Amino acid sequence: MAFTLKGGPIKFSGGMDDEGHREYKVTYLVTDDAGQSAGNKQNGPAAAMKTPGIPAVGATYAYGSGAEFDLYAWRKPGMEVEEYGTHEPGDFPYQFQVTVTFSTKPRKRDQERPNNSPEITDPLLEPQKVSGSFLRQTEQGLVDRFGQPIRNSAWEQIQGQANEWDSGLPTVTISQNRAFLEFPLVSSLMHSLNASPLWGFPARSVKLSQFTWEKHYGKLSSVYFTRNFTFEINLKPDTVTRTQFVGTVNGSPTVTGLFGATDVGRPISGSGIPGGTVITAVTGGGLSATISANATATANVTASLAPQPGGVVGNWDRDIVDQGTKVLRGSWSNANPPAWVLDGSPSPLNPKHFIRFQDPKGNIGSVVLNGQGVPYDPDLHGANPGMIRVEKYPDGNFLALAIPIAI
Repeated sequence: MAFTLKGGPIKFSGGMDDEGHREYKVTYLVTDDAGQSAGNKQNGPAAAMKTPGIPAVGATYAYGSGAEFDLYAWRKPGMEVEEYGTHEPGDFPYQFQVTVTFSTKPRKRDQERPNNSPEITDPLLEPQKVSGSFLRQTEQGLVDRFGQPIRNSAWEQIQGQANEWDSGLPTVTISQNRAFLEFPLVSSLMHSLNASPLWGFPARSVKLSQFTWEKHYGKLSSVYFTRNFTFEINLKPDTVTRTQFVGTVNGSPTVTGLFGATDVGRPISGSGIPGGTVITAVTGGGLSATISANATATANVTASLAPQPGGVVGNWDRDIVDQGTKVLRGSWSNANPPAWVLDGSPSPLNPKHFIRFQDPKGNIGSVVLNGQGVPYDPDLHGANPGMIRVEKYPDGNFLALAIPIAI
């Protein structure tokens, strides 16, 4: 049977510590009238603490007509219960004094939970704890603050310590209590990226990088686990226009090539692709894509994938300069400067159509390519060489870990 509150507080006390924090203690009288009249005097402190009308945890200290209040003092979770009055030997008391404390001190970090949270009697009901930081690291500089590639006077990327710069990835750490460890699930998601937007960040920008756990024993030898996840967030402005080889079919909205999840929404242009076309879906495990308009020709063409309009994208996927030691079958012309002339109609999709690269003087070496297996020539192919899109980390559904949808 529930206790009832007998009017307002019967006792007040308060004070201030050396740091200027204020604390108030308020005592209420509660009675088990129903149990008393029925002769069922078996309710004690545990029932008294649940008496309706006692201020909830997080409530503001405010009494009377409003003059007695402290806007910054909140009700702490602790509670003191003492018997009140007299009772027969062997009976439970039917009256108790319940004292609650208000304070301007913030919660201890390991006790933080939303105000007005119910009393926690089960560790599995503890709210998840969320924290964050920035990890300091060093990375190779690719572009300067104006978005221009960092290159030497010979148009080569500058390597080494002279082009290493401080960087910091934001992290989010989530700690949660769960009845099961779910180790296979967690293992499958390690070093994967968010398949869909999460916490306001775009797809493939949040990576599960670290996982720790502890096993605990609760009441009646029950077992539960504390799981700690650390996510890293890696973003960059979406400024790169990627040039790549794609196949089109007249009257079809499907193109073939190499695509990634972050290509959805990118404008795509090229011969046989109508103006204003965008990629609407990536299919076939990244080997094909659906575009918003039907192609007007059947051919293998050079297409440009423009940046996502306005925003940032994940920076875990990499656009790597297209370079190697082979080129599409051909030879150097006699022009000045020499130009690479293809031998017939070799296809960049056929590995047998590639030969070992030699420079115009016959020296074997490596070469920067245009994205289609041809030696890169800035006069012919523009300011940027070909780029190879690499998406190493798989997609993952982090919500399967029961993490918060918002932080």
